[in-house]
Amino acid sequence: MVYLTINRLDYITKVLIPFFDAITWRSKKEKDYKDWKTILKLRNLGLHYTEEGLKVINIILSQMNNRRLSSNKCTASVDRALLQIEIDKLLNGPSNLWKREDGRIFIKSLNRYYSDRIKIKVELKDENGNVLNTFDSMADCAKYFGITSMTVAQRIRTGKPVLFENKSVYVNKVE
Repeated sequence: MVYLTINRLDYITKVLIPFFDAITWRSKKEKDYKDWKTILKLRNLGLHYTEEGLKVINIILSQMNNRRLSSNKCTASVDRALLQIEIDKLLNGPSNLWKREDGRIFIKSLNRYYSDRIKIKVELKDENGNVLNTFDSMADCAKYFGITSMTVAQRIRTGKPVLFENKSVYVNKVE
């Protein structure tokens, strides 16, 4: 079994989705893929921050994978026609996100700005200033170290090193 984790939304939308759209599905996984794409569309509109959007996403998730099978008695059956009406209503409604001229994104339902600091490119340097690795986001860097994104942000801000393989390494923003 192989697990593939991709966090870059641009890669997902420009490479992965066109690839999956082009293949011929011969299993129930096609339905799971279509549900996954629907969830992605809801998230792109910021609807996962709303009560209605989160409810629909959770219903979709409750029906994916083996929970979709008629032999699974643990999951309540969902009227897919009614669910599709709710999905269409959300997708055809207004976005929950507002992009300002300065590029910042405002989440209407939460009445706050989206923090995109995890998308800041960072590099890893040794004590001599040699670049050891680069990351597309603080989240990727945090996963590499096994620490939180907030810890990475704090180390960037304070200039304190991260101990990695018994060596001090420094995390810096890529300008």
